[in-house]
Amino acid sequence: MTRSAFSNVLSSIDTMVSTLKQEMDNDLEEKETCEKERAENARSAIVASREIDDYTDHITELNGEIADLTKSIEDADAELKLAREEDAEAFRIRGEEKGEWTTTNSEDQGAKTTVNNAKNVLAKFYSDNNLMFAQTAKAAKKQVPAGEAPPPPPTTFEDPYGGKTGESTGIIAILTMIAEDIQKDITKAKAEEDAGQSAYNTLHATFQAEESALLSSIITMGGTKGAKITEVSSEKGLRTGKKVALDGFMTTLQDDLDNGCEFMTVHYEARYKNRQFEIDGLQKAKAILQGAAFSNVDPNRAIVPGDAAFLAKGKGRLH
Repeated sequence: MTRSAFSNVLSSIDTMVSTLKQEMDNDLEEKETCEKERAENARSAIVASREIDDYTDHITELNGEIADLTKSIEDADAELKLAREEDAEAFRIRGEEKGEWTTTNSEDQGAKTTVNNAKNVLAKFYSDNNLMFAQTAKAAKKQVPAGEAPPPPPTTFEDPYGGKTGESTGIIAILTMIAEDIQKDITKAKAEEDAGQSAYNTLHATFQAEESALLSSIITMGGTKGAKITEVSSEKGLRTGKKVALDGFMTTLQDDLDNGCEFMTVHYEARYKNRQFEIDGLQKAKAILQGAAFSNVDPNRAIVPGDAAFLAKGKGRLH
């Protein structure tokens, strides 16, 4: 049989080798694609998982800050309520004190007016009747040197009546002192009232400053709390989005297992070696058919799929 008779066989061998090499290339491409996609999905899943953890940690931190702000606002509200109650009580007490002073002052002013009126009426009576002067003149005439007995009282009532001017003078003096004492009480009570009003004004001004500061703090903390609540809501939305993305990556990884990527990555080396053996056998068979000599071939070696002996036995390809 001539070598040309083997042309169909040689052509078939070339076709098989070409097919095997193409399959090897396809396997390699599929394996690399699977590995690349799996690595990308795995990396994306890791990143998404870490971002979910970061969102969770941030949400926990924000919730802690919100709780602290809530407590601070409650404390400020309680402090403001207490300050307002104390200011209201101070206002009530100040009102009572002012009312008492108003009543007392009115009574004292009335008493002072009454005493002065009485003193003025009495003084006017004696002044209008020149009794004060007469009494003074009589008193001057009847002055007795020291050591001598006073003259006897008059035996008749022929002298004109001069009134009890001595007693009246004493009464006017007493009324004057009473009026002066009343005025001192009025002045002292007014000073105490002014001091009480000044103290209340200072206390109320302090309360107003404290109230303003507390209200400003409450408003600021409330705004901060609201912003953090909004941020928590936003972070939860972002975390949910990342969770959806993570689920997608995990689904893709599972799909890779289901669509043969796992099989390809696990069995690629064995498939590659088997095809290499088969190509090597085919090439050796081709060389034999073309008259090549293989001096180092062990005639007793095991039959390798794809070699001439294998083909001679009529075996098919090994995949």
